[in-house]
Amino acid sequence: MSQVLYNDLTKPTADFIKKDFPESHKVEATYKHKYGSIVAITDLKEGGVVASVQPKIDFTKYLGKNSNGSFTIDTNGVKKGEVSIEDLVPGLKTIINGDSKQNFSTEFQYKKDKVAFTVFGHNNKSYLTSLAFAINPTFTVGVQAEGNAKNTLKNVNATIIVRPRPDIFISVSNRFMDKQILLSTLYTVSPKLSVAADVTVDLKASDKSPSFNAGTLYKVDSQSSIKAKFNNTNKVNISYLYAANSNAKFAFGWNFNVANLKQGSTFGSSFNITL
Repeated sequence: MSQVLYNDLTKPTADFIKKDFPESHKVEATYKHKYGSIVAITDLKEGGVVASVQPKIDFTKYLGKNSNGSFTIDTNGVKKGEVSIEDLVPGLKTIINGDSKQNFSTEFQYKKDKVAFTVFGHNNKSYLTSLAFAINPTFTVGVQAEGNAKNTLKNVNATIIVRPRPDIFISVSNRFMDKQILLSTLYTVSPKLSVAADVTVDLKASDKSPSFNAGTLYKVDSQSSIKAKFNNTNKVNISYLYAANSNAKFAFGWNFNVANLKQGSTFGSSFNITL
């Protein structure tokens, strides 16, 4: 298996904490056809409805490389396009993006064995580069640097991943410019129960309590699960997840603040279907 990119090093815990807690009402439908797919999304939020359509075309049989292109337009008038081509040379993936606001970028991702390297450039002359290296099955390290048109560093980050056992995931990240340290962990207690947490320590404000998130997932059966999380602001999210099959998934969320119950609760839902 190839090494993951730097931005994906902490993905196991980040996805566990952030995903599957709907706070709006969202429907996503994907229609697959022989030339690619079409994704339509409708999201009902407090501020109104946002809808988008994304046709995606598979160019693999035309270019001889695993490649595709997509175009997205939403009700806010934003138009985006993306083209990705894999294995121009073995292990290299190229991604080109552009939008109606005249933002353009090119990203090169290279993966081979224990190494993953990324170079990203934007037409505003900002750039980002990163490297992730798996020392062994237990330890992985990564560094990332971001700069701007004035050739000055905006951010320098470093991350260490520790997997002492297959059921335990630990990450430690240092955001040097922001003077923040992020700790996260994910523990699979049993096939039915998992727990996760993350903590952010702001070194610029030593008198300030660290911010944190903590969550848990309980698998009721092969199709349904219950997730819950809370954070340092006393916000609680509870969701019920149901997968009718691999092509139809539902989520229902209840969100409230235990320190201010008078503020009331909010409810959310998401529905994903593939045709």
